[in-house]
Parts: sequence; C-alpha cells; structure tokens
Amino acid sequence: MIRNIYYLCPGAPVACGGVQKIYQHVDALNEKGFNAYVLHVEKGFRYCWRENKTKLAYLEPKSPKSEPCTVKSFLKRLNKKKAPIPQPVSWNDLVNDPNIFSLTEDNREVYLPKLDKQDVIVFNDYIVPLYTHIIGKFPSVILNFTAYTTFHGMTIQESLDKVSGLPYDQRCLACIVGSKDTENYLKFTFPNLTYHICPFGVDTNQFVFHGEKKKKITFMPRKCSDHLVQIINILRQRNTFPGWSYVPLENMSQKELIHEMKSSALFLSTSYLEGFGLPPAEALSSGALVVGYDGEGGKEFFNPPFAHAIPHGNIIEFVKKVEEMMALFEKDKNQFIRIGKMGSDYITNKYSIAEENRSVVKAWEQISLYRKYTQRD
Repeated sequence: MIRNIYYLCPGAPVACGGVQKIYQHVDALNEKGFNAYVLHVEKGFRYCWRENKTKLAYLEPKSPKSEPCTVKSFLKRLNKKKAPIPQPVSWNDLVNDPNIFSLTEDNREVYLPKLDKQDVIVFNDYIVPLYTHIIGKFPSVILNFTAYTTFHGMTIQESLDKVSGLPYDQRCLACIVGSKDTENYLKFTFPNLTYHICPFGVDTNQFVFHGEKKKKITFMPRKCSDHLVQIINILRQRNTFPGWSYVPLENMSQKELIHEMKSSALFLSTSYLEGFGLPPAEALSSGALVVGYDGEGGKEFFNPPFAHAIPHGNIIEFVKKVEEMMALFEKDKNQFIRIGKMGSDYITNKYSIAEENRSVVKAWEQISLYRKYTQRD
C-alpha cells in the first residue's frame, strides 16, 4: 500500500509547463482519494502564476525563513534583475531522516510522518542524473516529460568512461511519461522498466477558441532565442506585411498570457527536443495558427493546415511560411479563422485535461497494485 506520494519539484519562480503538470498530477490524485503532495525545499514556496490550492509539503528548512509566494510577490521577484537566490536544503537530505511538513493557512508547520517504505517519491527527469544515488532508497517513480533531458548534465567524457547508471530499472517501481515520443525513446533505451503513458492535456477551458484575431504574432522568447532574433529581424527587414506586432510571452501572469494567445493570429514555435510542446498546443487551442519546429514530441499534432512544421534551423523556410500565413490572413481572414477553428477543435477533442487526469489516476492505481503484491522491501 502507498501512504503518501511526494512529487519533488524545483522552486525557481518561472512559468514552466512541466511544473504545471506536476501540480495537476497531485490535484488529480487527491481528488481520487490518494494522499499526494508537491514537495518543495523552500518553505512557503508555491508556484502561483496561476491560482491553485494544490497540496504542498516542504523539507525541514536550513536557510532563513522565507515568506509564502503570492501572485504579487511572484511577479515582483520575476521582474527583479537581481532576484534573491534561495539557499534551500538539498534533495540529498531525503536519505537523512528528514522532517517533512505542510503549512496551515496561518503559516504554521504541521509535520507529516517520517519517510518510510509506505511512501513513494517521484523524481522528475531533469533531476534524476543528479540524484541517482538516492533513488530507490525509498520506493521511487520517475516522471519523464521530455526524454531528451534524460542524460542532462552528463559530459562526453563521462559518457565515454562508463555506461550511465541511471535508475531506469528495478530500482524504480515505474516511469510515468507524458507522450508517445517520450515512451518510445525510453523503452528503446531502458527496456526493463514499466512505463505508464499519461498524455498531455490542454486546459481548453482557459485556452479557448477566440475568433477575433489581430495582426499579432506571439512566441516564447526563451526557446531558441537566437533563431527568433533572425526570424523577427528578417520579417521586419522585408516588411512585406506592415502593421503586424510581435509579442514575447514572458514576465506575465497566466491570465495575461492567455489573453495574448487568444487574440494572436500566429504563434511561432521554436520548440527544441520537447516531449510534447505545450505552448504550441495551447496556441492551437486558442485558435492561432502555428508555424515552426515541432520539437519531435509535437509531431503528433503538427498537422496542416493549422500547424506547419519547419525543419529545425531552416530560418528562411520558417520566414517564408510565416509570410504565407500572414498573406492568407490579409487576403481571406474568414478562411484563416475557419482553419484556426479546425486546429482548436483538434486539440480539444484529442488532448483534454479530463482524459489526462484519468490516465494519471489509472497509472497510480496500477503502481499501487504492483506495490501491494510484490515483495520489494
């Protein structure tokens, strides 16, 4: 049996699709009777670019007390040029009989039972290489949303010196993956682990189709920014279609981001080796047409005429396709909107949050049965 499920989660205050999914997993599990927590190391920290009441827990702090993160303080920290760098405890302390606590509404600490074999710790793919030595000390599950970061942090020389000791094996109960692309990669590389696929869902109640489109192009500036610099400069230099605006989706709340996506006609995807690629899927759900890189994981939804995949690094073809979409918008806006509705319907029908949540619960029901009927202790 499983007593508590702890999803380890980083605490830097930046919007991140993977972290949104961690919070969503925990919400879905608690709704269905599991006892799950997002486990942070900075006391009081909560991701709050979108409102949530997700159950959180913290490791015993060894740094000065920090204030809980509110939406206001989150945006303030995000916009500071020299934001304070927290000095939290390390995940290594998980093996040193750590205290784990939750917080009441008035910020009082309520301590949870000491970790033991009844609990399961969930390690995300990004931190697995750093904490291989502690995975399996307690029952462990790996959460891998982007297989291309599986070997994150390893050097060429380290790779030549020895075979990776990553714990995608009997040290773990299972691995939860977010897309077929990630599952294929990991099964090919590590065939001796059980995989549960929980396909990404898009919040179509938030990223809802909007037919009033402006001459606006949105993009995520942190993804392949050097490519975006070239693409935007070429478009503006040529100025074939004047009057279009370019909006980077950064330093804004979830509400602001959704507003920009819903009113934009085009979204530039510069996804690079992604397990799925949530932003272009959210843009499609909002009725924007998408042009750019599918990041491998996005191949399953980059379908013309609403999403056009460009070979990675082919800047000129990228620009040409963007100009083709701009021409369509200016020549036949109604047809452009109809195509956007096709894309929105496709995402809504295939990638629902409800279906993702069902798959998460089903995966943990199977992990629980495995835990119950096997002798691992």
